[in-house]
Amino acid sequence: MTYRPYPNVDRALAQLDRHAHPVEVPEWRVKMAADARRALAAAAKALEPMGRTSRFTDREWDRAAESPFWQEGLKTG
Repeated sequence: MTYRPYPNVDRALAQLDRHAHPVEVPEWRVKMAADARRALAAAAKALEPMGRTSRFTDREWDRAAESPFWQEGLKTG
């Protein structure tokens, strides 16, 4: 079939719009997505120190092991 320009652009767009139905998103789904974003932000903030310690060098681990806080933690086990 050869290409034939549509004679009426407005009519063509109206025909396309006839098949497009807007989808309503339930309010609970919007709230759930917002809650998930807040939870991920809080988790990133809480886990950041753990990620930082995983990048310690051996010298930094040795220095941390000598600190009184680390020794106290080892005593209470």
